[in-house]
Amino acid sequence: MTFRVLESNNNSTSLRYRILCRCQSSIGRDGGEQTISIGPACLYQGVIMHEMTHAMGFFHEKNRWDRDSCDHPLEQHTGG
Repeated sequence: MTFRVLESNNNSTSLRYRILCRCQSSIGRDGGEQTISIGPACLYQGVIMHEMTHAMGFFHEKNRWDRDSCDHPLEQHTGG
């Protein structure tokens, strides 16, 4: 993965990575410049990629509107 500096203009959509207090991103494209917050505990490739997927519009599976209608794990596989 490589990053490059993007010359900003009023018609562009871009991501800005900032070292802030926590790891977070808006879900989906906001338009214009969108900030992805990377906190001190988030400086791992997997965490940064996780926040990037939020910026692309991906939710956590547990928040899906249809989560309760999906297959449920078998108890024998959950340790319960």
